[in-house]
Amino acid sequence: MPKPIPKPKKVSKKALIEKADRLFSKVVRRHFATDSGYCCCVTCGVMKQWKEMDAGHFVARDFEAVRFDKRNVHPQCRQCNRFRSGMGAQYARHILQHYGQEVFEELTTTKREAKLNVGEVLEVIENCKEKLKELT
Repeated sequence: MPKPIPKPKKVSKKALIEKADRLFSKVVRRHFATDSGYCCCVTCGVMKQWKEMDAGHFVARDFEAVRFDKRNVHPQCRQCNRFRSGMGAQYARHILQHYGQEVFEELTTTKREAKLNVGEVLEVIENCKEKLKELT
């Protein structure tokens, strides 16, 4: 008697978001890296290899509506992102200087608008995979 075909495991939204975070972080850091692989921290200006940097969020990752918004995420050194709580004032200054008041307000006011559905998270994952191919 043939063995039954196992059903594919259902992957949780949380697991998909974790995968999307890893891929998106890599895209952000590689996108902003120089040809020699160095990124500049948006809050303190230190230059480090992209692999030694974090993808810091201006508006916290808890807010899914802007979690994967490219304007909200930039390279940050681990010191600023993890140990200095993201350096909010300096990050705000960066957003205002590079994107303007309109984007600053959009990120801060739309952050609570919607949670991502599974399909949207899967789309982020696929988009990141494609972007990583372009960046290599």
